[in-house]
Formats: sequence, structure tokens, C-alpha cells
Amino acid sequence: LAKLEFPATVLELEDPPEGAARSRNRGIAAARADTVAFLDDDDLWDAGHLAQLSSALDRDADADVVYSDARIVNVATGAKRTIALDFDLEAFGRNGYLPPSAIVARRSAFERFGTLDPALTYSEDWDWLLRVAHGGGKLARSTGVSATIRIHTGSASRVTPM
Repeated sequence: LAKLEFPATVLELEDPPEGAARSRNRGIAAARADTVAFLDDDDLWDAGHLAQLSSALDRDADADVVYSDARIVNVATGAKRTIALDFDLEAFGRNGYLPPSAIVARRSAFERFGTLDPALTYSEDWDWLLRVAHGGGKLARSTGVSATIRIHTGSASRVTPM
């Protein structure tokens, strides 16, 4: 947190885990800025990640969500790959390739399309992004890797082995 280039608020709960959707929704409700970004505890942002995505939102007033390319790292093997795809609804509908730690959304997108569905135990972010896209929202890519998604035995992202 000390390395962030802006003020940040951390929300921590001592209660039993409430799931990613409820946790993210709690963060959305507590946020006071015009944009919302998620950083999962096992992921990393490169320096300038949020500046890159904020600039992309500034350049595209129609974009509801912008995302960076992402570096995927298998912690156990060291294998790496990059996700660098322009948004394509048909492909995204088959394979949700936008990690939450790589996106920034306008607060107005949550007002227009709702928040994440707490009934979902996984892929709540994919579901929300599909609602945005199907609801007429715009998802835009900001080229350049600025987020690292670390896959390990305890991560929810481990579904497909590398």
C-alpha cells in the first residue's frame, strides 16, 4: 500500500469469508472516486497501472470498463504467458479473459449494470462484465502489460493448468 501513488482504503473483516462478490461489492460501496479498481491479494500491479487505465478512460468517454494486458505467472513452475486481446464479445462469452486485477470501471457502470452477483461462488466478475457488454456498455483495451496474475494451488484462477 505504501507504494501506491494515491490514497487507498483497506477494508478488512474478521468474519467468515463472505465470497468475492460480496467483498467487491463492499469495496464498491465504500469507494468515493469516479472509478473503481480491484486488486486481488495474490496479484500485482506494475507502477503506473492505474495511471495507464485512468488515461484510457479519459481518452474514451464512452468506455465503461478499461483493462490492461495481463501477465499470468504459475508460481509453482515459473511458467508465464500474456493475455493481450482486444475485447470481442463472442470470444469473451466462451472464455472470460479479463482478470479483475487488470480492470478499472467507472462507478456509473455499477449504477447502470448493477453490482456483482453474490449468489455466484466464482466467475462473478465474468458475469458482471458480460452484463455490461450485453447491456450496451463498452469494454476497451489499453495495450501494454501492467498487471500480474499469480496462479498457485490456493488461487481461484487455477482452473486451467499452464
